[in-house]
Amino acid sequence: MVFILSPWASLDLREFIENKRKLESWNSALENKTVAELLVGWMACLASGLAMLHATNIKYRGLNPINVLLHITGSNILPIICDYRLSKHFDAMSRAVIQSGTMFYKSPEELRGSAVGRADDVFALGTIFVELGLIIDGVPKQRLNRIVGEDGYAECWPRAHSTKS
Repeated sequence: MVFILSPWASLDLREFIENKRKLESWNSALENKTVAELLVGWMACLASGLAMLHATNIKYRGLNPINVLLHITGSNILPIICDYRLSKHFDAMSRAVIQSGTMFYKSPEELRGSAVGRADDVFALGTIFVELGLIIDGVPKQRLNRIVGEDGYAECWPRAHSTKS
């Protein structure tokens, strides 16, 4: 096991999603890739990483962009999944009721307090993919926040009904 006690990546995926201009300082690592090509590659890396965790019977439990570091490796920028504190070993049929992770990335089942499994990790990954897709299309993150807060998914949030006017 390796413990990293000081940051070795200068940016996490949340920081990038909130301000993609932060990537401009890394232009030398892009090697003529478009932002879309880069982000689709990140999606593939993240999906492969999560699939590998699930193949070894590990649920991540709480995947979100803060837990994805962006690391320059020569002529590329790679996403690295980190912070496994909430991860849990499971058998293929296990489901558990847990309270972990960031609200925006929780599945409706988890928000309702229902049993959760690997599908909840996939839901969180899908949410990250939506955010990256918005960047590819040039849509601001605030638009997604409005959609999620005002439309269908909000009724899954326990406190959403009391704050909605």
